[in-house]
Amino acid sequence: MSTSTSASTSSSTSIPDGHGPSIVTNAVIGVVIATFCLGLRLYVRGVMTKSFGFDDYILIAAFISFLTLTALTIAYGITITGTGILTNLNTATLILEWHTFFYSVDQSFLKAALAAFYLRVLSSKSWQRTVVLVSTSIFIAYTMILAFVFLFQCGNPNDLASTACLNGNNLTITSYVQAGLNAFMDWLLTLLPITVIFKTQMSARTKTSVVLIMLVGAAASAISIVRIFSLNAGDSDDTAEGYATIARLIVMSYWENCIGQIAISLAALRPLIRRVFKGTKGSSYGPSAPTGATRPVTTNKMGTGIAVEHTYTVQDNAYSETEELELIDRKEMTPRAEV
Repeated sequence: MSTSTSASTSSSTSIPDGHGPSIVTNAVIGVVIATFCLGLRLYVRGVMTKSFGFDDYILIAAFISFLTLTALTIAYGITITGTGILTNLNTATLILEWHTFFYSVDQSFLKAALAAFYLRVLSSKSWQRTVVLVSTSIFIAYTMILAFVFLFQCGNPNDLASTACLNGNNLTITSYVQAGLNAFMDWLLTLLPITVIFKTQMSARTKTSVVLIMLVGAAASAISIVRIFSLNAGDSDDTAEGYATIARLIVMSYWENCIGQIAISLAALRPLIRRVFKGTKGSSYGPSAPTGATRPVTTNKMGTGIAVEHTYTVQDNAYSETEELELIDRKEMTPRAEV
């Protein structure tokens, strides 16, 4: 979003509705849901499966930047409530500048977390791995460079009176490019794993559940596309519609990151879901066995083509996994090889 809004105000202008309470409400609801989902993911990875990985650390970093984005969103909503945005235009503009910056930081962390997960489960020789590496690197580099350019487009971000700024039209064009690239990355990282899932030995039921979880992330892409039409909000005039456009942009930017955080968290919850519904008939892991029994399961380890046997202990007719089955199996199971 552009932050070139003039800092001048007119005392005779009526107070426009900046939709402050609505912005605050959206931020509170979003952070509660995202925090709950991340907590479940960390419980699954850290306690249930003991498979805490690099992607989890990146997601925690994304959540910290998301909390900062939440604080800025709430601060903006509170600032423009009461006496209105015109009275507090300088403060509101400064908040918007940092809001734009942390939106980009959070988007970069979210894409990195998702990419780290895919790199963890994809074969080192797969073309999907190369696509993830190249596309994510380009996205993060472009997004972060643009974030710093926008933040310092007029020099010191706190110097709102400065007129020595970069060309606004050029910045708007770069914003549209970033938004389009963001939407493309959302769809790419949502749909690309499907090309792997349907080549695995997952049951149809399990494949369906995995795809449904992944498609939650597509909602973030839908918001990315809609958000493009509000990118010129910073250049809106001092009218009710202009401030409503800014409010929509802030809310959409916030929920785009929030849904991304939620979707990535949900992707790791299959072990928890299996435990909750452990008594459900027709488990994707076959018929139940007596409590305390063990069952060998052969899987292809790390995409090496070597089948490794794991033993799962049955507890209350559900498998308690000693090693987490990832959202995406690495490859089809292959004949066992002598190790």
